[in-house]
Amino acid sequence: MSKKKILEIIICTCCLIVIFMNAFHHMGKKKGLFLDEALTFNFSNNTVFTMGQFFSDLKEMTLSEIGSNALSKYDNKNVWLSHDEIEATYTAKDNKFNYFNTYLIQLGDVHPPLYYMVVHTISSLFPGMHFYYVGFITNLFFLMGTCVLIYRLCMLIFGNNICAIACTLFYGLSFDFINSVTFFRMYAMLTFWGILLVYLNVIWADAGFDYASHITKLICIVELAAMLTQYFAVFIILPIFVLNIILIKKIGNSIKPYVKGQFITGFLYFLVWPISIMHILFTNRGGDVATGIYKNTFLGRVFAYRYYLVNSIFGGAKKIAAAVVILLIVAICLKCYQMFKEKKRIANHRDGDKNYAITYILIVGIFYYIVACKLSPWVVDRYVMPAIPMICIIIIYFLEYLFSRIIRNKNISGLVLICISLILFGRWCIRQNPYYLYNQPDRIDYKNTYESYDALIIDDDRQYYYAEIMGSFEHPNIYNTEFSNKEEVLKILEKEQNCVVYISKYITNDAITYFDNHDCKLNKVDYSTDAYDIFISAN
Repeated sequence: MSKKKILEIIICTCCLIVIFMNAFHHMGKKKGLFLDEALTFNFSNNTVFTMGQFFSDLKEMTLSEIGSNALSKYDNKNVWLSHDEIEATYTAKDNKFNYFNTYLIQLGDVHPPLYYMVVHTISSLFPGMHFYYVGFITNLFFLMGTCVLIYRLCMLIFGNNICAIACTLFYGLSFDFINSVTFFRMYAMLTFWGILLVYLNVIWADAGFDYASHITKLICIVELAAMLTQYFAVFIILPIFVLNIILIKKIGNSIKPYVKGQFITGFLYFLVWPISIMHILFTNRGGDVATGIYKNTFLGRVFAYRYYLVNSIFGGAKKIAAAVVILLIVAICLKCYQMFKEKKRIANHRDGDKNYAITYILIVGIFYYIVACKLSPWVVDRYVMPAIPMICIIIIYFLEYLFSRIIRNKNISGLVLICISLILFGRWCIRQNPYYLYNQPDRIDYKNTYESYDALIIDDDRQYYYAEIMGSFEHPNIYNTEFSNKEEVLKILEKEQNCVVYISKYITNDAITYFDNHDCKLNKVDYSTDAYDIFISAN
């Protein structure tokens, strides 16, 4: 191995260590879970089904009905549960490597099963590990892999390891990276599959779309994994498919083997996960996406996401973001003028993998970002997370192009870009608090004061959010029920002293009115969670 290659490995490793230390530092600050995060562990590890019972039910029910039945069994309604009993439903201590159970639960949810199975695997391998760190390790593994792929792609684009390091740090130390690694859902995993698909297709394109290459099979496997991770993966696969068709026809190759391979991949996907059709077309989540199609304009939704984009990449620095946008416009104009002047197309094979890399990144990154903005059920950062690494590469590519015309030295341009990355990193560390740490001072004060009390969760009869409480607060005992069970709740409150009562925000007024009419006094706590108002029994 050459000295240059060894130096490159050392530099890349040091870069990854810095990113890892920053991620681990922020993980230590995480003090709670978003509702969906709590469900990640519950759906991954909770035991609700046996294989024998499944085949028995299959004679009388559809897969969708079996999945719904599985979801209903993990509720644990109207019983007192100790903290240890609750934690057992979030870990795999008594349910190791039970993938069948995880698969069945996801039939009743609206997400594919792969991410949950990976979480279940890590939970099974390390049963004594706190489930927060199971989620962290899962996400960190895929996001560190994403950083490695960013480095590899940037080496193809720039041919300079300093510029490649600059881009890796630009993403790896970004606000978005910390939000991704501390948000225990499937978006970190989808981010990795997306950037891996781009990388593999760039390599395949540079090899002349050689069907004999093992890369073609690997691309199909990664596409299958991506679709089994999150349905939005189709918005990564689709632009790559169209671009490949165009480029394959351009160099005179037949597209039939490629289309055949894609068809087989799709067939295998529906064979493994047939319920996806039901999830996409006949569930509330499919309805949410349909609403996005008809009610939201492309530009309106992209504009609505500007807050998250500025925070994710620029750490909330609006002036810096505006300055970078101006520089990008200048750089793009100069690049287009240069291409026109030299009569040079983006996909011109004379430039090999450099132009292939930036072409795939531009098309896939921008397409996914715009479509995800348009179709996301809500304006939240998680849906656009998979596009952020590609957008970071695009920004660094055009900034480096502009700087190189002024400085005319890639190493110095790369150092300037590294400085920009570090400045943005330092700024957001001082001024921003990542979205999913749940470590606000009022929350910490609440936990310190009331977490030692027993708790009662009262949900609306149609909306269940209790996992948010069970996964975030370590009360000694928790009783989970619905408002329709209010007579039993009254009996409990008459007996319990110093009991915390979580009331769903959907029913707070009705519940308080009912309890007041029955001389049951509840004092409101200043803090509330995403889904619950919190009260203390005053009996």
